[in-house]
Amino acid sequence: MGKSRALNSKIRESQTFASLNYRQRDLWQGIIACADDQGRIPGVAAFIRSLIWPFDDIDTTEVESDLQILENSGFIHRYKIANNVYLQIINWWKYQKMSWAGPSNHPKPEGWTDRIRYHGKGRKIFSADWNHSGGFDDSYVHSLPSALPSALPSELPDDYLCVNDNDNVKGNDDDNDKGSDSRPDGRNRSKSFKDKIRGEIADHFSKTAKLSLPELRTAKQKKAAGTLWFTPIREICDLVEWRKDDAQALVDAAIARMDGDKLTIANPISILKVCQSIVGEVKRGSYKPEYSFENEMEKFRRSQDDRVTK
Repeated sequence: MGKSRALNSKIRESQTFASLNYRQRDLWQGIIACADDQGRIPGVAAFIRSLIWPFDDIDTTEVESDLQILENSGFIHRYKIANNVYLQIINWWKYQKMSWAGPSNHPKPEGWTDRIRYHGKGRKIFSADWNHSGGFDDSYVHSLPSALPSALPSELPDDYLCVNDNDNVKGNDDDNDKGSDSRPDGRNRSKSFKDKIRGEIADHFSKTAKLSLPELRTAKQKKAAGTLWFTPIREICDLVEWRKDDAQALVDAAIARMDGDKLTIANPISILKVCQSIVGEVKRGSYKPEYSFENEMEKFRRSQDDRVTK
């Protein structure tokens, strides 16, 4: 028997949702409808295609691309356990208000708390963490607090400059190698320069979004930080050719847009898709400031125009 799922009407007002194409929107709503009581399903593209579109012939590579967009936009989190891929809806317990919820048949992601309450044998009620808010713990993926939880350091520790984007916890990222890389204008920038900018943008994001910087004490924490923080920070910096002021303005614009849409910002990967959309709008000349960062984005727009005319 099918289960009822809540779909908040505010989704129609979300600019992040609106940035998806029609198939991606259908995919997102299909995932909500088909997820188990803990917001979880297998995360393999072929399985999801058969689950969401049993009567449609859609290439699995297209489904995989759509899933990556949903993940970059902060809707879902995919993870691997024992060589099996699973999908978790990040804000599941924010919008699903169930009186009963059974356990999942799929393992939960690291840092996640299930809420379980169901009738077992003999009508006995089984319950686990039902009074918990559910979802990701603050130590793994942070939800937006009302204020900074603690004073943030003025400078990032050295660990934040050596987390590998490819999850190599030893920090031998190619960005940390000696040497330099070429820019389109023929000039070179050192790898240490990129490390410094990436650390400063991570710090700026942390303060602006009111999120704590990720812990880097264990290998798992470093791996999570590489995936959820430093890879998307690098991609955001790439969008503006590693110009610090422009990267900060872009982060501010994306956070303001998502905050206006009342979307949860869990980490930098949550804003990556929005950053890409804003840069596209600026290049097309269709960007319209809608919040309170007109000056920052005007500067960002001018820098884009200068780059094109050089």
